Amino acid sequence: MPLLRPGRRQTLERRSETEVAVAMFRRTDGVVAVVDELTWRLDDTRLRSDEQLLHGVADDRLRNL
Repeated sequence: MPLLRPGRRQTLERRSETEVAVAMFRRTDGVVAVVDELTWRLDDTRLRSDEQLLHGVADDRLRNL
């Protein structure tokens, strides 16, 4: 996953990746607040299962966490 810098709007490939990123940051020790201003290129929340087989750049990285 790319480094997410505070104060800069970040774009990820898929909407589901933004949800995972926000959840990870919220669970990090020492984090007081997370402001979700992430954007995405592909809204994969309504894709059929066969369409979800298409991989975004960060998919493999997220699986290895």
